[in-house]
Amino acid sequence: MYAGLRDPSVLECTKKTMEGTGPEQLNSRQDLVSAPQHSRVNGWSLPLHTFQFVGLLFYTYLAIVGFGIYIPLLPHGWKYAAYAVSFFLNPPVIGVLFVHHLVAHLVAITIDPADQNVLAKKNYSSPMPVFDRSRHKHVIQNQHCYLCEVDVGPKAKHCSACNKCIADFDHHCKWLNNCVGGRNYWFFFNAVASAVLGVFLLILVILYVFIQYFVNPAELRTAPQSSIGPNLNFVSRCIRNTLKYVIFKKIFISIFLPFITWEMEISVHTKLFLIVFHVVVHFRRFRDMYDLTMSLETNVVSKCCKAFPYNSSSYTLICNTFLPFHF
Repeated sequence: MYAGLRDPSVLECTKKTMEGTGPEQLNSRQDLVSAPQHSRVNGWSLPLHTFQFVGLLFYTYLAIVGFGIYIPLLPHGWKYAAYAVSFFLNPPVIGVLFVHHLVAHLVAITIDPADQNVLAKKNYSSPMPVFDRSRHKHVIQNQHCYLCEVDVGPKAKHCSACNKCIADFDHHCKWLNNCVGGRNYWFFFNAVASAVLGVFLLILVILYVFIQYFVNPAELRTAPQSSIGPNLNFVSRCIRNTLKYVIFKKIFISIFLPFITWEMEISVHTKLFLIVFHVVVHFRRFRDMYDLTMSLETNVVSKCCKAFPYNSSSYTLICNTFLPFHF
């Protein structure tokens, strides 16, 4: 059943090269596999992804809760250390890490990660041609893309979501709604690293406020907004005290704190895994995901060659199982 899916003579164990790359989510049973559509310029091109809005809303939520509720409760010296930047306003507006993350995040979305020849062509307004599999076995063959109709670099990949060739392709990020390649990789990495560090420091602030609320609440009332002016009457003082104690204790401590901590924990674990993964790739002397993928595929083919005869149908079955992205 699997013997006809691939000619075993094409797979040479002694010469494993990546001469063709197929786009994602293609149906190998069809000759015409790609419908005509326009290429996307960057992460702001339509259609926008839901994860974009979720990420920006979560960032706004953490900024409002952190810098509007928890950091103002810190003692005077710690408060300005947490803000880290003042923008010549009183009180300061936001911290360096949150600004750095926002800038890196927006730049990673805005940059067009396409291959240099695709950028030089700049033909995003016209529909892409239909890929005819009866004429060409791969979308990219001998470093020429038959959809973009340009010569591309050796590590380029045609992304089906963006519908264009990406230079030094790493992956397509749904949170950016854009591909991560050589042109925006370090902005993506800086966005992830600053997000992890910023969320970690914000968790420390929340834990400090939570512990001090039960141990020494007076330490949390050093902000000028906590003092009651002489012009306030008795009713205003009662309303202010009620809002300060009841709402803070019943809502922010009982509801928002567990929710924020749980969301931050998931975000930290995910982004910390990404950072560790890319650091390991770097120290293993892989330039990007392309080098890592090629190394893994070479090891798989080498093991197949040692375990099975070259003309065996079992070899064809295993290669179809472990190398599903070759067409």
